[in-house]
Amino acid sequence: MIIYFPLEIKAREFPGYLVAAIFAASRGHEIFIGSSTEIFLHHRLGLLKKGAYLIKNTNVPNTALKIYKTFQNSGFDLYCCDQEPSILWKDFERYLYDYNITKEQPIPFKGVFCWGERDTNGYKDFFPNQKDVFVNTGSYRTDLWSKQYKNFHSAQNPLQDRDYILMISNFGLLMGSRHWSRWMESAKANEILQSMQQEDAYIDYIEEDQEILLLFIKAIRVLANKFPKRKIVVRPHPHDDPKTWERVSGDYSNIHIADNHSSLGVWITNASVVIQNGCTSALETVIHDKPLINLGKKRVRADLVIPSMLGLQVDSIDELEQAIKICENSDNYQSTQQSSEKILKPLLSMPEKGSASMIIKIIEQRSSQYKKFDSYGLLHILIIKIIGSCKGLIDKIRTNIFRQELPKPNYLISKEEVAKELSLLSQTMNLPVPNITKISSSAILIKHK
Repeated sequence: MIIYFPLEIKAREFPGYLVAAIFAASRGHEIFIGSSTEIFLHHRLGLLKKGAYLIKNTNVPNTALKIYKTFQNSGFDLYCCDQEPSILWKDFERYLYDYNITKEQPIPFKGVFCWGERDTNGYKDFFPNQKDVFVNTGSYRTDLWSKQYKNFHSAQNPLQDRDYILMISNFGLLMGSRHWSRWMESAKANEILQSMQQEDAYIDYIEEDQEILLLFIKAIRVLANKFPKRKIVVRPHPHDDPKTWERVSGDYSNIHIADNHSSLGVWITNASVVIQNGCTSALETVIHDKPLINLGKKRVRADLVIPSMLGLQVDSIDELEQAIKICENSDNYQSTQQSSEKILKPLLSMPEKGSASMIIKIIEQRSSQYKKFDSYGLLHILIIKIIGSCKGLIDKIRTNIFRQELPKPNYLISKEEVAKELSLLSQTMNLPVPNITKISSSAILIKHK
């Protein structure tokens, strides 16, 4: 069987896809990881082999439904595992509202893989006629949060320092090269914002976000001054422009602006304490058994409240130094860690054998015809590469001559880097290292040897 994983934010999605790919390859399957644009292009040209397509969002706007139907009509099976899960929202129904998931929308999936008990039951209650579609598997992203992968993360960390204070940005709308109004425009086009009330709520969120961001910027500079012998690492959000952080952080030799293309685990694993606000990193930090601080007011306007319920809550910079001292004393912090784990229990399922293995096995069971699916041969791959090169040339002409701005994937897939990651992950998982075929700069094919 061939399983397709659409890639958008490489730092967030790619490592989890590789975990799923290694397990799938060990069972004889092929895995195509690439931008959704590339996958759809090949499908329109009739070059895509039939298989299972893993969609990233439970929300199904009309524009997406048209595309999904073309895949279904061609014999593809659709599945879903949310990359933007409800686990940050205190109120599950608020999450459904914010992402415009409605009772009237279709569920074109053979399986929706839920992150935990709460969202599984929430979806089943919301879509009572399709209860069997929703399965509590956990996510392949959370597989990488477990202690099993600690050495994998450490091996990729470029810093010699193993005792730094880590500050994680969740300000992609304000610190990126793209203005937040453009994201608003995109949300309207994708039918997430469908009313003036929702647009006003979005603007209120930006106002709240900006207040927290300014507090973070000041805190970075204060900590660099108070702890001159310690490294302060700032990890930008994947949508951030790291140079923006370099400009606002000040001229401190102990501030390090990390890259934003490697996974969060690379930086959390070796931190002595993690500071964030309203970010998935809070949950990952708790699972890593690392001390956590939520700096600034709760993000109530977006209901991203769960992260602020974890670790220590600090409302001002004056309280921050004392909170760091508490975090770095394991006896003092232990009760906070235990209460944080209790909060996460209904939100995150982390099966002993891994979520990726459960997801792949369910796809096998529900895609009853998977043994009849064709595989990719060398000639077929060569045709795809030639088509991709022609499209790349046409895109350059449109950009340079007609000055037409075209959307491009914000990542480049390096075969060498992927090979290294696959080797490290396969060793950790005790499974064979699969083969890689690079399709293009934004797509690869992984299969068993």
